[in-house]
Amino acid sequence: MRTLDGVSDKRFSSLTPKSKAALVRLMCEPSRCLMPHEVAIAADLSYEEAFELFIGLGIVGAVSLYILLYHMCSEAPVDKIPITQGIPRFGYCCPNCGLEVENTDVLELDLEATVLTPIAWR
Repeated sequence: MRTLDGVSDKRFSSLTPKSKAALVRLMCEPSRCLMPHEVAIAADLSYEEAFELFIGLGIVGAVSLYILLYHMCSEAPVDKIPITQGIPRFGYCCPNCGLEVENTDVLELDLEATVLTPIAWR
């Protein structure tokens, strides 16, 4: 279990007790995958706040972060890349349809967090 400091750590200082409780419930299972919109709704955060929270949780080692790639050929993600690898370079071949992506206009990105360890708040 990872104990996070919601007071002195500025990444988490704006979270309300209700938001923290929701996050503990969401992050109680290792390997659970979470999306920013899911966390935003459950913890009463904006999408941007949930996105920033994911980055903070990734920095402290509570989650692994992945970039989800969406291509025009599918409503579901066509690829899942560890955030440490960054966004694919041009010439990326879509694994779903085989088309070579020449520019970012045909890609949508999102973030996914995989829980590494349950969290608690100090």
